[in-house]
Amino acid sequence: ALPIWGDYKCIAYNGRTTNASKDITVSISSRITTPPTDKTVNHMQDTNLSCSATGNPVPSIAWSSSSKSSFTQKSSTVVGSVRTSVIDVTNSKGADGGGTFTCTASNGKGSDVTAQATVTVMPKITLLVPSSKTVIDGTAVAAVTCQAEGYPKPSLNWKFQSSIMSKVSSQFDVRSLAYAAGRNLTLGIVSSSDKGEYTCAAMNLVGSDTSKFTLTVTVDVTFTKDPQPVYGKVGSTLSLSCEATGKSAKVIEWYNDQTKISSGVSSTTVSNGIMSSLTLSSVGLSDGSDKYYCKAGPVAGSSDAVRSASTTVGILGAFTSFISRSFHPGSTAKNRPYLCTFTANPKPASGELILDGKSVATLTQPTVKSGYKWTVSFPIEKITVGQGGDYMCVVKMDPSASVNITSTRQLAITSVLTNSPQPLTLESGISKNLTCSGTGFPFPTVTWEKTVGGQATAVSDSESTDILTRNTTSTITLVSDDIKHAGSYVCTVTNTASGNTDKISSPVDVSVRPVIVTKSFNRNATWGTSEIFTCLAIGYPLPSISWSLNGKAVAAGATFRSVGGVNRSSTLTQTLVTALKDGGVYTCSETGGGGSVNITLNFSPRVTTDPVTDEVAYGGMLMLTCEVTSYPAVSSPIKWKRDDEQLLMPLSADTTNSDGTGVTSTLNIGTVDENDGGSYTCFGSSKAAVITIGNKFTLDPLNGNVIEGNATTLSCRVVGYPPIPIIWQKSTDDASYNDISLLQDLIFQNDTAERSIFSNLTFSALNRSDSGYFRCRVDSGAGRTSVTSKPGKIDVFYLPSFSVDLPSGNQTVLIQGSFSLHCTATGNPTPSVIFYRTSFDATPVTETVSADSGRQVTDIAGVATFMVPNAMTSDSGHYFCRASNPAGSVESSRYTITVQGPPSRISPSQIVAVTKTDSTLVLRWPAPYDGNSRILQYKISYRERGSSDQYQDATPQDGKTLTTTISGLKAFTEYEILVVAENIEGLAQNSMPEIGRA
Repeated sequence: ALPIWGDYKCIAYNGRTTNASKDITVSISSRITTPPTDKTVNHMQDTNLSCSATGNPVPSIAWSSSSKSSFTQKSSTVVGSVRTSVIDVTNSKGADGGGTFTCTASNGKGSDVTAQATVTVMPKITLLVPSSKTVIDGTAVAAVTCQAEGYPKPSLNWKFQSSIMSKVSSQFDVRSLAYAAGRNLTLGIVSSSDKGEYTCAAMNLVGSDTSKFTLTVTVDVTFTKDPQPVYGKVGSTLSLSCEATGKSAKVIEWYNDQTKISSGVSSTTVSNGIMSSLTLSSVGLSDGSDKYYCKAGPVAGSSDAVRSASTTVGILGAFTSFISRSFHPGSTAKNRPYLCTFTANPKPASGELILDGKSVATLTQPTVKSGYKWTVSFPIEKITVGQGGDYMCVVKMDPSASVNITSTRQLAITSVLTNSPQPLTLESGISKNLTCSGTGFPFPTVTWEKTVGGQATAVSDSESTDILTRNTTSTITLVSDDIKHAGSYVCTVTNTASGNTDKISSPVDVSVRPVIVTKSFNRNATWGTSEIFTCLAIGYPLPSISWSLNGKAVAAGATFRSVGGVNRSSTLTQTLVTALKDGGVYTCSETGGGGSVNITLNFSPRVTTDPVTDEVAYGGMLMLTCEVTSYPAVSSPIKWKRDDEQLLMPLSADTTNSDGTGVTSTLNIGTVDENDGGSYTCFGSSKAAVITIGNKFTLDPLNGNVIEGNATTLSCRVVGYPPIPIIWQKSTDDASYNDISLLQDLIFQNDTAERSIFSNLTFSALNRSDSGYFRCRVDSGAGRTSVTSKPGKIDVFYLPSFSVDLPSGNQTVLIQGSFSLHCTATGNPTPSVIFYRTSFDATPVTETVSADSGRQVTDIAGVATFMVPNAMTSDSGHYFCRASNPAGSVESSRYTITVQGPPSRISPSQIVAVTKTDSTLVLRWPAPYDGNSRILQYKISYRERGSSDQYQDATPQDGKTLTTTISGLKAFTEYEILVVAENIEGLAQNSMPEIGRA
């Protein structure tokens, strides 16, 4: 339907003419059609509100605020009968932001109508000083200030370990600040339990914010006396003491390893510290330890307590095992050492074994046996008679031997023969002795017994003893060749150690000396035939015949025959004879001293050992052997050839075998190279030995740094016999190498000589992926060894790039606020990164950012940071990073930082006051520096010159107006005039008053 308001008129019409009445206007009072809506914004965030109203006539819309928050008219539009008004609400003043805004519509028809909307601001903690502090235990902490902004005005609380701290207590004081939305936290005398993070929490209806203060509490403790070692036996009473000084030295606690000791502890306060003692009564083995210590701190159980040096409480028990023992001389005692077992805790200082008053063995670190038992072990490699006697075991608990125990036991040595009687052959007119000796501990006795025809009789002797060697000797004298002395004699040695008896018999024969009657002769043998030798001897008892070849007994092949009881002959048969096995001098001997005869068997020369094919490492030693066997051995040098070329001496040396049946020739080349490979023969008849020379690299790839896109070449050379082609390999870590597959821009070339190969690897245009280690490899052939060169490293340098760039944009920072910039660059080598700033001046200046006045600039491995904790307006500018290395440099994106502060003051000389009338002044002034934030308004105030009255406020002017008129002044009166600029950061410093006259 059409609206009912507007201009009406009545028109009369009769078909011929019309007549209209005067206009009648129908008015409608104002009505708000679209009220403003509530909004919530972040701290320092601006917003806008909109309000629409209708009526006839179209109403006007005015705005008002319940707070100090600034707002400006953004737009006012009329569509039909509806007016829409939009305002910008400035919340960047922090605490003055937000509030309730009223939209009032009025058209003079009826009552004005209003609508309201609330702009709430999220709380923000704007100040927390200091952010951290370190104090010594037992001192006080000064006030920590926390301030916040937001709308509604936020409440503030301090928390510690998730609990809200009450306003005032005996330990801390929390007070609100009268001049701002803030709170102070003051801590009293603190201890280690007070260290940690304290949280300041700001909260209002729409949100919250927190910031943390860190308190570090250290202790002041120094040990002036550490506990000292003490020692005692089981059941004794021992004491320890220690002393500490410092502000935090209030309590001393005692520990054994990790176990706290409560009983027997007493403490006394001393100058600037504390002294404590620990008494251990009726100690047992479990009380022993080398881990006793004390801890000093501000309170008992403090995690920050300081620990003293550890000390030892040594407890000595008693012997548990030390027995008398018996050994046989000459036996091995490793598995049966002489043992002394006792109890102690911890390890005693030493153990000692004393024999007959003299120390024979000591041990400073006994071996653990089990539990608190220890074994002092004195191993004896082989038992001797001199080791028998009375042994004393002495254990010393402490180095000064003030605490020790002793015990004595006997070590007996069983009797043993030291000199056995030897068989005798009696000769006419010569007397001979049978001697027998024995030893042991205690001293042994020696007796003789003779057996003839199964009858045993005792034999008298002469006996003597040696105290030093503990040896007993018995001797029987046999005269001439008297038959009555014939028989079997037994010597017996005994003592009381174990009752053992050792016996030995010595037969005595009266005989005729044997003699060999066969004469010596020589014989030439044929390889592979059989040879027979015969030898004859006479004597009584029957002679015993043996055969030897070149001094070595012949074990088989001999037969024996007796004739008439006085002759014995032997026949030796050797089959399939060779010079090595059978050539030389055969000796037939009568083993009873009857002499010997030699028979020589000769052989012609023959090669029996050929040189062997082999591979020799380059630079190693080549050794070839060739053996020529004959009897007697050949006397002329054996000749060698390589590839049918005779080698000159003295590369070879000849050695005659110890048995004289052959000569071994050794060809020796001390340091071989590629020219020593080939086919070797000796004596003109041996099989050829093919010698290959292992490969060796004489030229290795070199290291190099190359910029990406450039060309480079690596080279290597290998020598050996025969030569093998070179293969190139690459590794990224000099550990795992892979063969290189050739690409278009990667070329290598092998240049083969007879005994060496030269190879080039060329890169036409390097890229960063080509960085790595390169080496040459020669594959192994049949019977040969693979070798590799030393690696050469190529490091490809490439231009830096930013992995973390500065954002493209801008940031506004309040004066005394903080900001930080970060950028990270990568490249090879790692680039250096430098920050630059371009000023906002009419003629911009670009300069390096430096670390001063609290600013921090760091560049660690391409990661750069610029931090400004207290920003000034002079820090405003366009920032960028420049990364540089030998390959070049690059620049990051530009990022604009604007630091906002209060405007500058207007000096009196800049204010121009002109009299307009006798009651009016006109003021003009220049725009001051705006502190990088738009000037919102100018506040003007005045008073009569010399008056002590308060200044009167004139109508403020918006930030674009630089003039105003003050009316209602007294004629012929001088006035003091102030003009102060204001932006979102607040008012500038008051200017000095300018004098104007009305």
